Amino acid sequence: MTVSDAVHPHALSLKVPVSAVEKTARYYTVGYAPHNGKPNLPSAINLKGRWLEESGFMTGMPITVTVERGRIVIETEINV
Repeated sequence: MTVSDAVHPHALSLKVPVSAVEKTARYYTVGYAPHNGKPNLPSAINLKGRWLEESGFMTGMPITVTVERGRIVIETEINV
């Protein structure tokens, strides 16, 4: 099975085995964070899963978030 057989619309043009994508790609939707009933809710992305720890992101560990247009990079501040 390849990614072109998968359901995710952004994956249809790739020809990578699904098992490889499952280990490196995660698909989320940008949502809203609660804002105490105030208008103009801030955007939010909630990342969770055992894959975070498996990737070196331990609970309580400091991280650096680098933001570019259309791209967010999250890195540990401590080399694991």
